[in-house]
Amino acid sequence: MATNLNTIKNWFKTGLKPTQSQFWATWDSFWHKDEAIPQSSISNLTTVLNAKAEKSQFDAHKTDTNAHAGLFNLKEDKINKGAPGGYAPLDGFGKIVSDYLNMVDDLITGGSNPLTAEQGKIIQIQLDAINLAIGTDDIDLDTLQEIVDKIKEIQEGLDAFLVNDLTTGGTTKALTAEMGKVLAARVALLEVTPIAEDFYIATLIDSTKLLYKTDTFREIDLQPFVGTAITNTNEIVRNGNDIFVVGNYSYDNSLTAFIVSLINCRIRNNVLVFDSSKYAVFPAPIHGLIFHNGFLYSATRTTTTNIAKINPYDFTDIRTLSLPNDATYGGQTTDILGYKDKLYVLVTADWYQTSKFVEISDNLTQYRNVFNIPFNAAYWTAPTSPFLIYCDEVYIPFLLAGDLMAMRVYDLQGNLRRERTNIPFVSIVSGSTYAVPHWMGIFNNKLLITNVYRKSLLRLDCTTLASEEAIALPSAITDDNSITRDGYLILNGEYNIYDTTAPAQLIKVKYNNFADYTVLLQGAAYNNGKGSYGSINNKINTNGLNLLEKKDNYLTKTADYQILMNDFPNNNCLVIFCNASGGSLTITLPAAAASPGYEVRVVKTDVSANTVTVRGSGAELINASNTQVLAAQYDKINIRSNGAQNFII
Repeated sequence: MATNLNTIKNWFKTGLKPTQSQFWATWDSFWHKDEAIPQSSISNLTTVLNAKAEKSQFDAHKTDTNAHAGLFNLKEDKINKGAPGGYAPLDGFGKIVSDYLNMVDDLITGGSNPLTAEQGKIIQIQLDAINLAIGTDDIDLDTLQEIVDKIKEIQEGLDAFLVNDLTTGGTTKALTAEMGKVLAARVALLEVTPIAEDFYIATLIDSTKLLYKTDTFREIDLQPFVGTAITNTNEIVRNGNDIFVVGNYSYDNSLTAFIVSLINCRIRNNVLVFDSSKYAVFPAPIHGLIFHNGFLYSATRTTTTNIAKINPYDFTDIRTLSLPNDATYGGQTTDILGYKDKLYVLVTADWYQTSKFVEISDNLTQYRNVFNIPFNAAYWTAPTSPFLIYCDEVYIPFLLAGDLMAMRVYDLQGNLRRERTNIPFVSIVSGSTYAVPHWMGIFNNKLLITNVYRKSLLRLDCTTLASEEAIALPSAITDDNSITRDGYLILNGEYNIYDTTAPAQLIKVKYNNFADYTVLLQGAAYNNGKGSYGSINNKINTNGLNLLEKKDNYLTKTADYQILMNDFPNNNCLVIFCNASGGSLTITLPAAAASPGYEVRVVKTDVSANTVTVRGSGAELINASNTQVLAAQYDKINIRSNGAQNFII
């Protein structure tokens, strides 16, 4: 029998000693491990066991194929896992998306398949950007629809205001930007540029065409603009943008010479074009041609009708001059120059005759023999010899035996100023032909000379006549050549009867460095090797200015400057305005011997304390001093040379 638990606790209080019977009663109140507990003594055990299935029943249920048949019929068969029409294995979300859901992970593919969440994120970012872009504090335009409606309204207004064609017209409408683009394209096709000061254009031997240079070398055929058959073109000059050409030259006058004017020439899309043209036949062959004081002047290379004055804008306005065929004037005129208000020709009767230097008024009413050049068996001029007038001095080359020449310099009154003999040409042609000078040009006080048969180029100093450089050339050079603004000679090769193995070449060479040398055209590309009779002839050219015509009589300087003889205008009086605000500067005069009668005027134009110093050439004096100083604004000085010294006047 079990003792109450509280009774047992009282037996074992602190300080008490349980009795033997109390101990036994205590142990008898609990089940010992060796004792079996009756089922009746376990609370609710019978009830719990009655709720459970019998083991035999459960085992029979597990093997019963009819048990839960309805549920099993709804399950997928294992063999259908991953098969088409089967079910997706739950072994990775990415595999489900990519292999079984066919989701699209970009915004380009399109279609009916679903987008990935990542693409949804991208779309949201774009929508946020759009909302930010169209955000406005205008309550009338704070929704996309309101903005769309306003754009439509503006578009309708623009449609009524803008014209998208070039035919409608109207003073109250505007062209669209697209039509502006169309107009710009059409204007570009019409854009033209004037021909440059050193524009290269040349005649061609045995051809109806001219050769010119823009982006490349091109040709223009003159035959459509000339009413007589063209055999050749041989002389070409210009006045601004007007170009004048003569052709059909022949020694025996067997061809009908012509002249043609191309008016207002310019470059369009790299092609030479002009507004109009006119032509006329001419009764005599034209060899030398210049444009001077508004008219063309020609030398005919005959002993009759030596000079012609031609109005290139009215071919009915022609005047001619035949010099007396006598000992004073008789001979043929090969070359002609215009200098200031006069014309000058070198008349030569033959290889072995006296030559005459003749001055002619530009209206062809007056003429005079300035001086004669007597024939000397070892020292003579040729009928084809060129000459130049430069700074009131006349440069005439002479032939010597072999590959040698001489140069004489006269003043315009016929006084010999200086001379140099035995100047060597470099030649690659052997034989009995002479080194006959054929063309001369001047650039920056350097005299450039070619010869017709011996194929060479020579440079002399204009002041000293010292030979500075000479080279052999691959082909003969004609008597009309060009000099560019930056000092390149464009030398026109022509067929050489004394060296038929050397086809003509078009050559570019630097005036002060013959090693800077380029063959521009040759062979078939250069008139089938025949070459040219010549290009626009800048015979005296310095920094792009031709001293045969008028030019400015002043310079403006802000730094040290050495005056060149080429700087002087035709009246030989040069004004230099000096601005020394950036620092003191020095103006150096040309040599007194090279500038007799020439006047220089220097003015200080600025208010600074910097000075302008005018210095004589080398140790030469200005009055009694080598230098003169201008210190105050508008200080000025006039200086003139007497050929030996400079004086303040």
